[in-house]
Amino acid sequence: MKFIAKAVLQQIFSHLPGSETWNYFFQRNITKNLPISNKRFLGKVEIAKRHFNNFPQYCSGIRLTDAQFYEFGAGWDLIIPLAYYCFGVEHQTLIDIRQNLRLELVNDSISRLSKHKSKVESLIDNRIRVNSVKIKDVSELFKIFGIRWLAPIDARNTPFSSESFHFISSTATLEHIPENDIIKILKECYRILKPKGIVSCLIDLKDHYSYFDKNISCYNFLTFSEKTWSVLNSSIHFQNRLRYPDYISVIKQSGFEIVEQKVKKPGHTDIEILKRLRLADRFKTNYSFEDLGVKTLWITLRKR
Repeated sequence: MKFIAKAVLQQIFSHLPGSETWNYFFQRNITKNLPISNKRFLGKVEIAKRHFNNFPQYCSGIRLTDAQFYEFGAGWDLIIPLAYYCFGVEHQTLIDIRQNLRLELVNDSISRLSKHKSKVESLIDNRIRVNSVKIKDVSELFKIFGIRWLAPIDARNTPFSSESFHFISSTATLEHIPENDIIKILKECYRILKPKGIVSCLIDLKDHYSYFDKNISCYNFLTFSEKTWSVLNSSIHFQNRLRYPDYISVIKQSGFEIVEQKVKKPGHTDIEILKRLRLADRFKTNYSFEDLGVKTLWITLRKR
């Protein structure tokens, strides 16, 4: 099957020097997943707007021009932070565990935000600012967009002072992190967040290989035993397979208050798919089909 071939290839990449470079080359030149399509690009802008909407809703009394935004797991193309800039955010700090940023993809994001300005404004129902400059060095991100990009930085133990940020966001990142490390990252977020600050997270609970291989369901990875999954699950495309109740448990351990959560629950067809799958023991005995089948989780947390 296609997904197994990709998993094996990524396992090989993960053991090579410069594993991320190999992975980027593969996605850029072989599968041609990068740069992402216009549809996915605009979808990410919508995600940025949904994150951003939490700021005026829950961070009242803080001027946007003064607000300090922080994101961990910023990725290659910086669509979310650049969209924040378009919305009026002046100060952002981004970190990543690896030096994933690619200037050609960042410039592609800058160009598309300018090119599709009217479409983006229609999408988010608001005016935006754009800057069509082409950057030649990471330092220009700070000079032009107010974006400080730092990597490699471990989100479990950052160099930032306590109570440094008003707003923290994370997009499709937590599902790629082991459970024990998620707890440490959230506790670190709690430390560096200002009192009553907000964390906005989008978590994708689907098997990410299903985006690549249309012959498998979004629950396919739930069929593998821990031993088999450890072989398929590479460090550069790690998926923790945590389910909805697991994330809620982890969040409660971090000390945050959950102020809002939006769950994309499984439909009747999803439940039937789960019933037909030969689920691994871990998932067969510890979850209801309703909890097992949750596809995405939007969750907003507040520092007590």
